[in-house]
Amino acid sequence: MPDLPDPRERTCYEVARELLETHTLSAESYAAAEKILGTNDLIALIVTTGNFSTVCLAANAFDMDPPADNPVPLEP
Repeated sequence: MPDLPDPRERTCYEVARELLETHTLSAESYAAAEKILGTNDLIALIVTTGNFSTVCLAANAFDMDPPADNPVPLEP
């Protein structure tokens, strides 16, 4: 867990982690995140996490490299 003192940032990390690890979001996590982020921002976070993971899966499946004019990818 990275050191994220901002409650919104920490919540975003926790929601994305849970979604990507379990492929779902528990009712408890949803309620806690909704309290901090609000409904609209929580929905946007869930959709963005899903969209980003879909793009990554497709790029990996087709063994795509980032364009040469983009910065060097982050090291895992």
